[in-house]
Amino acid sequence: MHWKDRISAIFSENNWRTTPALWRIVKFLEANKKFHSSYDIANHLKEETAVDPSTIYRLLERLEKIKFVHNSMGKWIWCRHFGAAGQHHFLICSSCGNTEEILLHYQDAMTAQLKKNYNFQLQEAELILHGICRHCES
Repeated sequence: MHWKDRISAIFSENNWRTTPALWRIVKFLEANKKFHSSYDIANHLKEETAVDPSTIYRLLERLEKIKFVHNSMGKWIWCRHFGAAGQHHFLICSSCGNTEEILLHYQDAMTAQLKKNYNFQLQEAELILHGICRHCES
């Protein structure tokens, strides 16, 4: 099933409306490989038709709830691996800002070590690695 159909189905199950604003936000995020705030998205979308940042924020929260976007420090990015097992992490280029979503399968080992050494129960992990991407390095 295509992601648009999956979003439509999940929104329908939750009695949430799928609006033109939703699809414009999704299209923007899918086409961009960087984290964006609701204000960044609003500024981009105002070229076509203005969408209030609070509306964008609410839609992003819904998309995050159903795991189609990631949120880090109030900025959002399209989930390129939605539904994939494992933790989703990011490589962010310090030069161009492009972001690559990666999957790392280390959580079981880390969870056991944190429990043993610190009596800490890990629920979720977010890892953002900053460096220079292959395009900027050459």
